[in-house]
Amino acid sequence: MPGSRRILLLAILLFLVHAAVIATHSAAAWTFAVSESTQLGLDLLCFAACIIASRHARATTLAHSFWRLSAMSFCLLFPGEVIDSFLHWHPQFAYLSWISGIIFVFWFAPVSMSL
Repeated sequence: MPGSRRILLLAILLFLVHAAVIATHSAAAWTFAVSESTQLGLDLLCFAACIIASRHARATTLAHSFWRLSAMSFCLLFPGEVIDSFLHWHPQFAYLSWISGIIFVFWFAPVSMSL
């Protein structure tokens, strides 16, 4: 469980940093970079938490499958966030914005299979 607590503490810290930056400096140019970095960090922490939960849930096949599908969903969300961030800083590639749009629409598809 110490790994789970570390992930929880890191997630809370990232969330608080994200909220503080948006609340205090919402119009600053660097806010987007900090916001995207914290979102990417939270995505990675969610992925790690899903993997840890799936390892602890090996006794029941349904729970194990649910957490693996959740981890796969976060694996789809992460590249969408990276592509969207890249497109923000490189507007000459704006014609590729449909890629991140499709990923954002369907990132939850693996976990929805468990419903």
